[in-house]
Amino acid sequence: DNLNEIMYVFNKTSLEVCEGQALDMQFEDRQEISIDEYIKMISLKTAVLLACSLKIGSILSSANNVDKQAIYNFGLYLGIAFQMKDDVLDVYGKDNFGKRIGGDILENKKTILYVLAYKYGDNNHKKILSDSSFKDDDERVSEVINIYKELEILHKSDNLIDKYYNLAHSEIDKLSLSKDKKDKLYQFAEHIISRKI
Repeated sequence: DNLNEIMYVFNKTSLEVCEGQALDMQFEDRQEISIDEYIKMISLKTAVLLACSLKIGSILSSANNVDKQAIYNFGLYLGIAFQMKDDVLDVYGKDNFGKRIGGDILENKKTILYVLAYKYGDNNHKKILSDSSFKDDDERVSEVINIYKELEILHKSDNLIDKYYNLAHSEIDKLSLSKDKKDKLYQFAEHIISRKI
């Protein structure tokens, strides 16, 4: 019945969020994180929350299994794109909502920018990325942002955001909904991802 299915999705998501948070904390002590590891971490830590919310809505509306999976996947892919965009905005955002620019850099967070820079950087880039002996915080943030610029990391990040945004769109196409209802989901996706740099 619906209640059992909702509780299963809710409990599964609760466990996944804890696992994602644990991975995020483990990654702080590692220098090299693969893109796949990063995607897994943000999927569990962030994206499953949106996916879970949407799936519970579909369960309550008695959607069929294909639609329930498609709306879950839509939320998952959109959540991944959202978190990557959040990573980018930490460094390149005009309005950082009171947070300092580069806060993730100072906390040694393994963001999509860092993961890509470590993947494409040479040994000197990697040394700077993992170095914590800068004179001050501003120097560290400046040096890391210079690496991002040199390696065109913003462009590479935007390409990955677009990939997952487009995957989210393709899940909307699978839904057995009227065009106006699909349009609302397209608008929701656009609203989630259109935060400005």
